[in-house]
Amino acid sequence: MQGINELQTLRKEIDAIDERLLEILKRRFELTNRIGILKKEHVLPIEDKDRETRLFLNLEQKCRAINLDNQAAKNIFHTILEEVKKKHLQA
Repeated sequence: MQGINELQTLRKEIDAIDERLLEILKRRFELTNRIGILKKEHVLPIEDKDRETRLFLNLEQKCRAINLDNQAAKNIFHTILEEVKKKHLQA
């Protein structure tokens, strides 16, 4: 029975983390939407390959520092960036 209780406790903690992640993601999209507007106003390209390269290098260093799976983090950030670019194209 204790194993089941622990499972429920862990799942509640994961649910709380997921909620925080969604709030952070919402804020990130708000910021990138504003960036998309500024890029459009100033006729700037949607993609900034130099910034993306720096982002992924920084991400790799941070993952190493905290012993986090770099490839999983890269996949997540790649998906986020692709969603941002799609939104910018639709604007």
